[in-house]
Amino acid sequence: MRQNLAMPICLPSRLQRLQRAACLALLAWVCAGPTAVLAQVAPRPPAQPPEFTFNGAGTVPCSQALGFLANPESRLQFEQWLYGYLTSYNQYIYSWHRVALPDAPSMMTFVENYCRRNPQERILGAAGALVRELGGSPATYR
Repeated sequence: MRQNLAMPICLPSRLQRLQRAACLALLAWVCAGPTAVLAQVAPRPPAQPPEFTFNGAGTVPCSQALGFLANPESRLQFEQWLYGYLTSYNQYIYSWHRVALPDAPSMMTFVENYCRRNPQERILGAAGALVRELGGSPATYR
């Protein structure tokens, strides 16, 4: 009987490959410097901030909104949009700038008065003014 005298092939184990990759990464970091390596990994901010977009009742010009607010059904839609705006503001703003949600009649009286004084603005402008009135500081959208 003849024996196989060939040398067995030694393939590196998965652990050995991972260790080799880790060593190469560390060597690259030491040679290139930590800043160069991190610059390739760190997310870069966009050249310009993304454009602010909005839709729904906030897009309606105040001059038109005053007519809609006389109708109870469309008034409710504006109320709900404004409550959503205020809720979103409170959800995504720092806790010390949060605002208390007003009752619906007070909120809508504020919006109607704002729209009478600023017919060229949109409901979004009224919502921002409401946030300021309640002690918050909204971002500008223009």
